[in-house]
Amino acid sequence: MKREKSEKTVNAEEIYDYYRHDLIPALTSSLPLLMGKMRNDTSSFVYNSLRGMMHLLIPFTRDDFEWHPPHVPNVASEAYGNVTQFLLSHLDTNADGHISTSELIHLNLEQHFPQIQRPNFHVPSGYTGPLISRLTSWPLIDWNLATLLWRSCGGLLILIIIASIIPGRLHEWSGRILRWPVLALTYLTIASELVVYIIVRLLIKTFEYMFSTKKHRDLRMRLNQATTYQEWSHLAKKLDFSQSRDRWIHSIDDDSSYKYNWSFINELIADMREARSKDDIMLALVVLQQCTRKNVGGIMNEDLFSFTNSGEPKAIVREFVDEVVKTLHWLTNLCKKSSAKSSDESTKVEKCHQELNHAINVAQAFIEHTPLHHVVEPVQWALHHVAGGGNGKAKSITTNEEPLPPTSKEVKDREQVTTFLKRARASYGRTALCLSGGAMMGCYHFGHVMALLDEGVLPHIISGTSAGSVIAAILCTRTDEEIRRDMRAEILVNKLTCFSKSWPDRFKNVYENGCLFDQKDWLNLIGWFTCGNMTFEEAYRKTGRILCITLSSTTKKAPPVLVNYITAPNVTICSAIIASAAVPGFIKPVVLQKKGADGVVRDQAANKDEAYWDGSIDQDIPTSGLAEMFNCQFFLTAQCNPHVVPFFHSSKGCVGQPSRWVRGQGDKAWRGGFLLAAVELYLKNDMRSKFHFLNDMEAAVGFTSTMMTQIFHGSTTIVPNISVSDYFCLFSNPTQPYLEKCFQVGKVAAFKHCEMMKLHYSISNALDECLAILENEDDSTTRTRRRVCQLAKMQYFQEMNKLEDAKSQLQNGKAYALNTSNLPQDLSLHEQSSSHSLSTHSTHVEDEFGFEGVQMDPPLKRPFSKIST
Repeated sequence: MKREKSEKTVNAEEIYDYYRHDLIPALTSSLPLLMGKMRNDTSSFVYNSLRGMMHLLIPFTRDDFEWHPPHVPNVASEAYGNVTQFLLSHLDTNADGHISTSELIHLNLEQHFPQIQRPNFHVPSGYTGPLISRLTSWPLIDWNLATLLWRSCGGLLILIIIASIIPGRLHEWSGRILRWPVLALTYLTIASELVVYIIVRLLIKTFEYMFSTKKHRDLRMRLNQATTYQEWSHLAKKLDFSQSRDRWIHSIDDDSSYKYNWSFINELIADMREARSKDDIMLALVVLQQCTRKNVGGIMNEDLFSFTNSGEPKAIVREFVDEVVKTLHWLTNLCKKSSAKSSDESTKVEKCHQELNHAINVAQAFIEHTPLHHVVEPVQWALHHVAGGGNGKAKSITTNEEPLPPTSKEVKDREQVTTFLKRARASYGRTALCLSGGAMMGCYHFGHVMALLDEGVLPHIISGTSAGSVIAAILCTRTDEEIRRDMRAEILVNKLTCFSKSWPDRFKNVYENGCLFDQKDWLNLIGWFTCGNMTFEEAYRKTGRILCITLSSTTKKAPPVLVNYITAPNVTICSAIIASAAVPGFIKPVVLQKKGADGVVRDQAANKDEAYWDGSIDQDIPTSGLAEMFNCQFFLTAQCNPHVVPFFHSSKGCVGQPSRWVRGQGDKAWRGGFLLAAVELYLKNDMRSKFHFLNDMEAAVGFTSTMMTQIFHGSTTIVPNISVSDYFCLFSNPTQPYLEKCFQVGKVAAFKHCEMMKLHYSISNALDECLAILENEDDSTTRTRRRVCQLAKMQYFQEMNKLEDAKSQLQNGKAYALNTSNLPQDLSLHEQSSSHSLSTHSTHVEDEFGFEGVQMDPPLKRPFSKIST
């Protein structure tokens, strides 16, 4: 009963009154306080979140200056009653009784836990200083730079990387932003590696000097002072003998022999000798098909010529080349139509030619001095038929015997040999000389080409880029005699004056035109080198040499252009040279000039052609273009670019400059030792790979993207021994002593490659001569000018051509051309003949057996000045 009384019943009205009069008013009155508290908490949360995000993205904005290294007490002598006291003693650095987040973040583990060691290179205490620190950290420079970048702005990079993934404008903007740090870090890494590379190269050069004897140093000094190839070759062989390198020449079982198949070469030599002894034409053709392949057995590899100071390969290589040349001439002699005649008949024919020449000369004198016109025509008609006019068959004066017609087997063999020679010539390919750019370092090219010209191994296809195009123009616009007359230091010093303008004038030109030099001034200066406004086609007609100049298009994605007498016959050479040398900032991009049919030079219309600049930007050595256009398979390259030459270092030696370690034998001959050679190769390849990376990512600035990613070498590359002082003369007019030095150094550099070029040309010239002989007897109308020139060099055909010229001029009624110099000449007829020669044109003829190229008429037999007038 008591319990029931103590319980009080609550009804709905009372609950309603409680909420209405007590709870709801209390909540309503506290609502402003709650909202204020929520507002303060929200703003504090947003502020702390933004501050934390900023500290994460940009760590250096944190207030680290408030933190001090904590003092760690000696815990060994102290006792702690519980874990809380231990943590407060070690982690509460400000002694406020609380362990904050900042104290945990800035916890110094090295002081609290000394047994934890940071990974680092161990440096003895006695060796301190910034140099040791940099040397020990250099191998991890990429990692150190990445760590620095992450610690400084890692969060910001994460944000940009995330933005770069999202398509749209953020993707484009983030790429532009990221490009610059990537470019800066890559160039910084390349610069640091370049410094180490220079140190390594200096160490290698120092060790080479230390490990050479005084006798060898004296011989090398005399080699560098040699003025002729004969003198240089004698000294180089003497140096080889003193180093026992002559033993390597006559052996085929040394350490390097595993790279070459000498047993295969010996088998080919034996087969060629067997074919000649048995008069087996078919066997000779089968063997020669293998022998005339490009670099058969690796015998023309540049490494094979890098074991001797004279640039000589093994004796078996020379023996092989001699056997190939001998077999080619043997095949040609078997198939010659005149080979079937007996010696008596040959004597009769020779006597017949002599008597015919005498009769023609007498008749010419009579025709020139007789006033009787009714007698001249019958005499000319008689001479015309005696010389074989009309039917093309010359009648013999002393005999009525006719040569025996060849048998069907002889005709078939002749056709097979001719077909083989055409195929072999196409397979063996042509040879081209590529002259690089290099500003005034290009003066070394003068010595290169003079050495090649003197030794008879100057290719007739010559490519030039930038400064190299100037030297190439001299070669292709002048005959050999004119080259020797003009290419001298005392003459060139007055012509190479393109940098004569003073610096105030240069800055004035920059203000007015946006470049240092004026295009018109350079055009006037370059006219001497190109014989005036000579075009590519006119230069080819005069000298027979093919001039090619490389140009870079100002359009970013356009390929480089190779101009020559095929692609630009009417373009003036001087305008192409200026375009190829138009370095950005020095000369504005150049529009090519062309010469019209009236002989007037005009600029190309602005909408007819694009502008071009320095050819070295895109393609310094145009090997691909020369191979496609002229079937060039062997490239003799002369490299003088200041940013390329220092990296032409072969760890095992180069042509004419063998390694001085282990007598230059085999794979053990590393220059400077294996370790330095490995470091040098690693640094060089790593720097090159970084340039390729920038080029592929299109992160490089302007035209520098392809400056280090091209192919700068050929089948064999001539590199002069430059000095540091050359870099201070790049953009100044050369002095005569400097030019004389360039001639000497360039000659010595080219001498090292002459032996290789002579062996290569032995087979090439033999193919041309043999094919020219057979086509001359067939009176072929598709002979190339190259084979015509080879044919003209042979004394036998020089004598035969005299008779052919007499017969052809008699047939045309121009017998006056055979008179001696004291007889009068009909100038009107001579001019008529000259104008007829100018009307010739090029025709494209293609063999069914290989590339034949563009056929051009023979060189004009008169000075070029008559053409220009």
